[in-house]
Amino acid sequence: MTRNEMIIEGRLFVDKVHSDAYPEITKREWDVFLTESQNRFFKTRYGKNNLYQKGYEESQKRRDDLSKITTVKYLQNIGGVFSLDTLYSDELLSSDSGFVYSFHLNSEAKTNGCGVWESIDVVDHDTYTTIKNDPFNEPDLDNPIATFIDLGMKVEPLPEAVKITCVRIPKNISETQDCELSEHTHKEIVQLAVNLVIESVESPRIQTHSLNNIE
Repeated sequence: MTRNEMIIEGRLFVDKVHSDAYPEITKREWDVFLTESQNRFFKTRYGKNNLYQKGYEESQKRRDDLSKITTVKYLQNIGGVFSLDTLYSDELLSSDSGFVYSFHLNSEAKTNGCGVWESIDVVDHDTYTTIKNDPFNEPDLDNPIATFIDLGMKVEPLPEAVKITCVRIPKNISETQDCELSEHTHKEIVQLAVNLVIESVESPRIQTHSLNNIE
């Protein structure tokens, strides 16, 4: 659906649920409700705050829901830490993607100058330190490890390049921006927006914690 189609459907649902007169909600106000619903929906899809208690990696539907905002980006080595502050669209770091990083899914490192990308095992700080200092279990170029530090990733041993598969924050819905999530999610987002509208103009009896009951 386009943004306007979502607003039209939302108004129809509000009319059915709340038949009495209610304050006219402008398109800009609908943008706010739809954006808030989109963002809440997005967070339930990545985490486990949903009916089935399944996160992104545990359900094909979760992955399909976020497929349009899942992508591969390249990181710049700044002082031995691969920065997540600015992400790039190509390996040469020549194209700043303007991408707003949100959730990390997996990482790969290029090592040995042979063009082979090896999977990075991302661990917590304590595990990283333990493995790094263990002479019998230290990481090598074929089995690198990493941990998150500030707005970046510290990788051991230091590779030539790092790329990550991640989910970005969807853009706000507006007159010039349709919903970025997959088409099959739009009706669910509209219904969540309707709940928010009714709660705001009628009473808190329509509780938005019902978001947990969506698939």
